[in-house]
Amino acid sequence: LSEDEPLYKELKKLDDQVFGRLTLKTDIKCSGATTTDVNKSLNGIINARIDKGTIKSNLFTQGINQKVKGFSNKVKIPVDNFLSFGDIDFRNMKLSALIKDEKVFLDDFDISTSKVGEFDIGGNVGFNGLLDISLADRLPRNTSQKILSVQDKAKGVVKGGLKQAEKELGKHI
Repeated sequence: LSEDEPLYKELKKLDDQVFGRLTLKTDIKCSGATTTDVNKSLNGIINARIDKGTIKSNLFTQGINQKVKGFSNKVKIPVDNFLSFGDIDFRNMKLSALIKDEKVFLDDFDISTSKVGEFDIGGNVGFNGLLDISLADRLPRNTSQKILSVQDKAKGVVKGGLKQAEKELGKHI
């Protein structure tokens, strides 16, 4: 990767953004005289695990916050009031990735946290910075209960409004 490529710039920031006890195993091969040749031939596997770590607030966490806020506005339920990502402390993070065709394919990327749940991330990231990923999150029980509570309150308001409308309609029939 050359210093001008978006993926390189983001990887360089990891040193200041991810902390914990790291176990790393790699098997990477490449050849070439130029950065372009090396990028095209770069091929291999990365297996990593970080225990008892922290991900500092970054573009990724800020992007998730924007998605949560957009969802919250769309469904008119204030989910973003209690589900917000800043620094994320995690029990463990594991990654199994394949590098080929100038992309990093995330075969298995899981993050276990007590605050924001269990993440399962899949897809790929191009050396050019293009993302094609899916993100699944299993929320922790306390967060799920808060969301369900707000949802139940909203259902109660709608149900009460319908009963009132039925009464009014009954008066005119």
